[in-house]
Amino acid sequence: MVSANPFIINSEIYSQYQEVRSVQCKTPGDVLRKLRTDRGLTQQAVAEALNVNRSTYSFHETGKTQPDLQRVTALSKIFDVPLEQMVALLSNPEGMECAAKRKRASKKVAAKPEAIGELRPEEKSLIAVFRSSDPATRAAIRNAANWKGKP
Repeated sequence: MVSANPFIINSEIYSQYQEVRSVQCKTPGDVLRKLRTDRGLTQQAVAEALNVNRSTYSFHETGKTQPDLQRVTALSKIFDVPLEQMVALLSNPEGMECAAKRKRASKKVAAKPEAIGELRPEEKSLIAVFRSSDPATRAAIRNAANWKGKP
């Protein structure tokens, strides 16, 4: 049955389209890339939150190096994924679907951003640092953000 509205997609066709577009992750680097791009973060923002060079983080995504447990713990906080789930995903990357065509984080900065991808790079870095912080540091950051005084 053809819909009167050409913008409504048949659910069966849509599910077949989704199956074609998604593939399983093959490496731990694929998992890291998927988590990062899904959150609209750049490699630079994640690297700054980890206090490493962008190239060091890039090596994790390309598989040249593997993150140690301390770094995996920090990445789980940055990506807001429970540590146990993060270890499981990195140990068994085939369990996670990755987009067949890699999607880059948006570089367009919006006046009133509605998604993290529309933020400036330094704003993305702040979010990544906030996520990797302990509760006391998060509270201090919140207090600083709510401060109405002059610098």
